[in-house]
Amino acid sequence: MSGDIQYWPLLLGWTVVVLLLINGWKRQAAIAAAGMAIVTYAVLSAGLGRW
Repeated sequence: MSGDIQYWPLLLGWTVVVLLLINGWKRQAAIAAAGMAIVTYAVLSAGLGRW
C-alpha cells in the first residue's frame, strides 16, 4: 500500500449525491452533500500537506 491519497472515493461519493438529486431525494442529497463536503475538505487538506 502506498502513501498516495486516493481521490476516487470522493468521486464516487459526489456521484451518489448527484444521483440522489436526479431522483428527487433532496433531503438525502443534502445530508450526503454535507458529509461529502467535510470528507472532501479533510482529504484535500491532507493532500496539500496541512495534516
